[in-house]
Amino acid sequence: MKNRRISLPGLDLTGSFSFESQILLVAGGRQPKPEWLQEAARGRFLWGADRGCSAFLKAGLLPHGGTGDFDSLAKSDLEKLKRAEVPLYFHPSDKDETDLELALKDALNHAGDNSAVWLSGGWGGRFDHLTGCMRTMEVLGKSALGLADEKEVLLFLRDQEEIQVEFSLTPLAISLIPLSEKVTGIELSGVHWPLSGAEWRWAQPPPISNRLAEDSKRMTLRIAQGLIGLYFCFEEPKMENE
Repeated sequence: MKNRRISLPGLDLTGSFSFESQILLVAGGRQPKPEWLQEAARGRFLWGADRGCSAFLKAGLLPHGGTGDFDSLAKSDLEKLKRAEVPLYFHPSDKDETDLELALKDALNHAGDNSAVWLSGGWGGRFDHLTGCMRTMEVLGKSALGLADEKEVLLFLRDQEEIQVEFSLTPLAISLIPLSEKVTGIELSGVHWPLSGAEWRWAQPPPISNRLAEDSKRMTLRIAQGLIGLYFCFEEPKMENE
């Protein structure tokens, strides 16, 4: 399988990606800035989970569809979507699955089997919502690329995967977050504190707050076995009292 390059605002990713299309799904958490969303939307299939639909409208975009109980979506935005004949899939507020779970199913059904998902609108707000977003994405397996907006990005890497990241915006911090009981064969280069053949377990404190090596704009991560999150912070979210 040949390496391919895909882009998000501020960075380019090169890896052995096998998907044919990409979904950009916006959930109801911290909404991405309109200018970020406009760039990230290019060439991607767009889907909104409830309030996430409004982020597309604010960016001057129409999603290809939306899913949810739509209790957190402004009525005016709902009417705009209906007038534009955007397919909307309504579900009751009292249900076993979250809006995100249902939206992922609908988006994947419409975009095609060989699609991969970027989730925006997952950051911010309640910790249980963020954890739920991460777990929901994790269970998608190779169909889940990561969580992203203009402030934070989390990429998922699995067994035998390697990814090279080239930055046009320098991240404030680079961290690794083990997401399986054990991650082995960690090779991290292009950063101030590289790793070679490292092994990390769930119970250990994760290797956080790394940075790019001096004069570097590129880094590479490879793992032998496990599931790991590669996290970048471009803008630290402000504390409530700031």
